[in-house]
Amino acid sequence: MTTNTTSSNTFVVYLANIQKQITRTLVVPLVVGFIGNFISCVVFRQKQLRSNAMSLLLTAASIFNIIVLIYGIGTSLYGVDHTSPETYSVVFCKIRIYIRHILLMTVRSYITLASAASFALTSSRTNLRSLCEMRYVKWAIVVVPFIWPLIAIHMPFFTIIRNNQCVNANSYVIPYAIYFFLVVGIFPVVSMVIFILLTVKNLRSLRRRIQPSIVNRVTLKSRDQQFIRMLLALVIIMSLSSASSELIGHCLCDEIKVKIQRETLNDISNGTALCHCENCKRATGGLSSYNLILPEDKVVVLDSKSLMKQYDDTNTKSKNLVERYFCSQCGSPIYSKSSKLMPKKRIIKLSLFSGKIDQLPCPSIEVFCKDMMKWEKQIDGAKYYDESVE
Repeated sequence: MTTNTTSSNTFVVYLANIQKQITRTLVVPLVVGFIGNFISCVVFRQKQLRSNAMSLLLTAASIFNIIVLIYGIGTSLYGVDHTSPETYSVVFCKIRIYIRHILLMTVRSYITLASAASFALTSSRTNLRSLCEMRYVKWAIVVVPFIWPLIAIHMPFFTIIRNNQCVNANSYVIPYAIYFFLVVGIFPVVSMVIFILLTVKNLRSLRRRIQPSIVNRVTLKSRDQQFIRMLLALVIIMSLSSASSELIGHCLCDEIKVKIQRETLNDISNGTALCHCENCKRATGGLSSYNLILPEDKVVVLDSKSLMKQYDDTNTKSKNLVERYFCSQCGSPIYSKSSKLMPKKRIIKLSLFSGKIDQLPCPSIEVFCKDMMKWEKQIDGAKYYDESVE
């Protein structure tokens, strides 16, 4: 028993190292995203496109995308080798989430305005086309970043630090979910879809009324298709990104919920593992434990009735305390941690997310395979270890 527990601790440290290494690979999307958005700025600022309202709005969106990449990924990379300030500084916790939200919504607003500009430019009404004059567009670009801080002013007041986590206050969870669903998800996407459909309708109407020369007709069609395709692609991307960015798991009685970011799960999917040791079997009541290690600030535990209890496991060869957390009402294991071996880390039980089974990664590692039942099969493509990892 003691040997298995000690080996499990070694396995935990191994997965933590994997998590750090994969998180460092965020440098790749940071560099690629920066280059891609920079190229977009160069293309949209070409002489033939410079005076176009949509071009100017998409340039502004690309610039803010660069800021989002540097700000968002930069702070995540800092947390790899350092303790994130948002786990102990209330001010940093509030400001980081608030600013990130403002930047992301500014980008979405610019893309929505670009879709609206495409509709106005193709309209037969002079008053609508006049709204796309450069002076109005420039004013819109300047004003938008100042509007979102006012719209989202409620966020810092309900963001708190609980158990070294930067989370929403319990009373704010449902209001924030409604706000996120409507303001972040539904409104921008629906607006863009409507404007693009109206743009297509306007273009078809124009082609029926106007009979230009063949050359002019081909040029008009080519440019129209380019802008429409570009905006359609942006709408698709926005629709995908508007889907909930969180995965929420829960215990058997549904009273304790665990919330993690979907992108965080994807970043460290190579570190997911099945452990077949005797300790895990007894702790979970199953044949194995489906584990994932995350930084504490990447995990939110919602326990409004204070049902979660802690069992201090000191029966280890190294004498290191392992804290095991479970629901006192239904007995479901929630997570465990070892403050000495893995400070600021949590070992999440991914079986809590069984309702999202299509979104969970296949385990890449199986340990203590010697303790598997004879009729159990190993997972294709996973690494196998008779005991813990070497």
